[in-house]
Amino acid sequence: MLISTPAIASSTGSVSSITVRPYVSLQSEFAPAVTTRMSVLIDGDAALAVSCLLAQNGHSVRVCALNKTTQAPAEYEIRTRHASVGSFRGKVPYRSIETDIETVFYESDALIISSPATGYGALVEKIVSHLRHQQTILLVNAPLGAGMQFAHAVKSTGADLQLNIIEMGTLFDCAKVEADVLLITGLRDNVSVSANKRNEMRRGLFVANAVAKGLVPSSNSIERGLSDVERMLRPTLLVAGMLGGRDVSLDNIQSWLNPSLVSIVARLDAEIQGLARVFKGVVPSFSRALREFAINDPIADIGASEELEPLLLKLGQSMFDTADGVDLCTVNQFVKRDIVETLMLIADFARLARYQMPVLQSVIQLGEVILGSEFAKEGRKLEDLGLVGFDIDEIVELFNA
Repeated sequence: MLISTPAIASSTGSVSSITVRPYVSLQSEFAPAVTTRMSVLIDGDAALAVSCLLAQNGHSVRVCALNKTTQAPAEYEIRTRHASVGSFRGKVPYRSIETDIETVFYESDALIISSPATGYGALVEKIVSHLRHQQTILLVNAPLGAGMQFAHAVKSTGADLQLNIIEMGTLFDCAKVEADVLLITGLRDNVSVSANKRNEMRRGLFVANAVAKGLVPSSNSIERGLSDVERMLRPTLLVAGMLGGRDVSLDNIQSWLNPSLVSIVARLDAEIQGLARVFKGVVPSFSRALREFAINDPIADIGASEELEPLLLKLGQSMFDTADGVDLCTVNQFVKRDIVETLMLIADFARLARYQMPVLQSVIQLGEVILGSEFAKEGRKLEDLGLVGFDIDEIVELFNA
């Protein structure tokens, strides 16, 4: 596993920017003296993929589920974007999924969870009685504020637990089972990571190090979440494409990406940068974040230009990389998930700060009209993070603890 040493050093201060650096192994520094027992809570194909990545990286892993599930697939395959054949294929390291979570959780030092953040409350109620002090909880593919929300959900149950909660950004584009083979597409070279507190990061970082190829730590989860530009760009691009009535050709972004849409994205970028400054943070520009996280091509291959359009084209090409064409149901799923999980929470941060974000609000409102949804009822809010009654300075202090 690889990790950026300069970014680790900055965990005692603020990370001013993310730059491309050589990655060096720190496994010996962060790995515990004894073997860590890790378990993955299976609730879908994404969690299955995480368990396979752990095994591929040389770690033993147990998988468990809250309810009885079907058999695990026989094999898994990792594919690069737009590839029809895999770059790696191996056998899934288990064939059955355990359901005795009481035993599995008690015997585990680390639990890895990939559930949607909107479901943390219900999930925590089911598992909190089986958690114990000093366990590490790794939340993978986590949106903005996921760690804070999970900790608040635990506290809301009345449990007095000291947990190390780590949140990690997007690991791959897609994971799905086809013909008894788990296909993992678009595995990322760099993955953002943060924790609620710096001490939690130090104690639990080796677990994240076991899952991801290259880690880029952020100073706090606000900076990490606002650096996850895909969650902001996907709904923006897809809403624009859907307005053109081209749902049957949304997998060809080149046919509907135009200068006006690029300008909208640039303005949204400026809004996110401004919100980060309000909360005393610094996040990379959309173009920089796209190059370093969402697009795995080396910078030498895609150019060092800050131009958004070629990067948006590359992002758009990966949105439906695993689909044979695009149906409207799939598009709706992407749009709703990103608005409910991410844009609504960003809008609530902006509301608290009295900071205007007209482009972001427009994407939310257009999404509501197109999907016939009421995101105000479904979306994540500061209340879900336990931040009701906090002012900006208190939130900044809390996230920088």
